[in-house]
Amino acid sequence: MDYQFKIISNDSLDQIIPLVYELNEGKVDEELLKSRFDDIKQQNY
Repeated sequence: MDYQFKIISNDSLDQIIPLVYELNEGKVDEELLKSRFDDIKQQNY
């Protein structure tokens, strides 16, 4: 199986929050994930 990786721009980063929420089986609240992603965007991580 081939995998493809794509760098997600800061503008599109919020689009993957539902996927991340689902992958962690709801153990981390979506609002907390959004807050963490906001921190990542501010730091251009």
